[in-house]
Amino acid sequence: MTRRQRFVLIASAIGSVALAFFTVKPIASEALFWRERRTPADVVAYFMRQENIDGAVFAYGPAGQSPVRKAGFGNLKIDATLPIASLSKTITAAAVFELADAGLVDLDASLAKYFPDELAGAKDDRYRLITPRMLLQHTSGLDHAVSFKRDTGDDCWLIAKEELATPLHFAPGTKWEYANLNYCWLGLLIARVSGQRYDDYASQKVLAGIEGFSLSDRTKGAAYGWSATAEGLFQFASSARPLPPKAPAPSFYTGINYGYGWFLEPAVAWHLGSMPGSLSLAIKADDGWTMVVIFNKRPAGARKKALHLKQMLIRAHEQQLRPTDSHRRGDPVAVDHREDSRVFR
Repeated sequence: MTRRQRFVLIASAIGSVALAFFTVKPIASEALFWRERRTPADVVAYFMRQENIDGAVFAYGPAGQSPVRKAGFGNLKIDATLPIASLSKTITAAAVFELADAGLVDLDASLAKYFPDELAGAKDDRYRLITPRMLLQHTSGLDHAVSFKRDTGDDCWLIAKEELATPLHFAPGTKWEYANLNYCWLGLLIARVSGQRYDDYASQKVLAGIEGFSLSDRTKGAAYGWSATAEGLFQFASSARPLPPKAPAPSFYTGINYGYGWFLEPAVAWHLGSMPGSLSLAIKADDGWTMVVIFNKRPAGARKKALHLKQMLIRAHEQQLRPTDSHRRGDPVAVDHREDSRVFR
């Protein structure tokens, strides 16, 4: 055997071992996990172990009621408040619909109706074609790469105004591209029309009576600036009304459309929040049940992993609603109804 052949053989062996470790092992681990009937809380604990996450808060139950299961995992207690990142967009969307229902915002009017002076100086005339509906649905053509990292004061005005000096990425309404700047503008719209600060209006009209929310970053604000407890996020998500869009908006998730602040599938609406040090997920099923979880770490490849986590949580939820052998004669369905104040470890 030549030196080159030995090198190729060794490299191939190393590759096979790596494939087994990074691909086969996780698949086998998950297969073993599902050998038993699982709860959504089991899925959260499993995900934490797999991704080496220190803590999480979780709530689960039917809409309009207190969660039947809530828990703090690892180093977090149930009442811990954590950033929910882009799940903030669901709050902003709800606030916009409050104004639309009151007749104060026309979802299909030009953004120039509400910001005539600001848009008059826009470098790209197509800014006048943008509507609140397009902002809600990420079809405006605004830049997805705009940075919110620097402090610009009590809102994102400076960032929005700077962007007016650059061309749009595409003609409004022709494509879908997720951009935090869309919800920056919606936050500014809420403040302009209501005459209040964005967070004051959202707190009074969307989060009224719900404890556990705070705007932890006013610059990021309407796009990804809120923090929440698990129970607070549950109470909001379970009462939210995800609406189907007039036209499908294919998202970066294959086969999943984006509505107005929510990703939409045939049986569920959901949204992910992802930023350094935080990963959050809210799932609202058509049967009325809601699940929320906030982790204190964002794993690598968060978008793909959160999508898989969503699928696992839904599978566990379906298992909870499925009658066991002991309930096939008309007894109540076995559902985990615990409210647990322990710290799960």
